[in-house]
Amino acid sequence: MDAVEIELAFKNTSTKPMAGVKGDAVFRDMFGDTLDVASVSYDQSVAPGETRIWTGSRSVLGSFGHNTAKLRTTATEKVQFTFLPSMIVFADGTKLQVSDTSQ
Repeated sequence: MDAVEIELAFKNTSTKPMAGVKGDAVFRDMFGDTLDVASVSYDQSVAPGETRIWTGSRSVLGSFGHNTAKLRTTATEKVQFTFLPSMIVFADGTKLQVSDTSQ
């Protein structure tokens, strides 16, 4: 595989419009070991009750780290994916920041 395609759904369950979301897309093997982490910034508005889909990709070519190389060769069904949000910015300028995304 040359690239990993990512599709995330951002659902706004608050009562305020969201201006954007920032976080990390984390890829782990079946043992829970981290294979790769990709930063994601979504800067499109999401109205209360609305869900928006973001699609992106992460190249795994030219990555020479052991774990990233393992991501490239691991079967898709054996890769665990988690999105860990670190900040949500609302249209009124307020921010919801997550202090610990290491889980």
